[in-house]
Amino acid sequence: PSTIVAALREMGYPCSSFAATAALEQELQRLARWYQCPASKLATLP
Repeated sequence: PSTIVAALREMGYPCSSFAATAALEQELQRLARWYQCPASKLATLP
């Protein structure tokens, strides 16, 4: 959701009811790292 909100904010929508997000580029990089993480490692996250 934060990636979508960041994209909407970049297009000029305030999305003031959502929590703060990083810049779209940073959100996309964070999302890419998430999808590169093996499922076995995700299972151990708190």
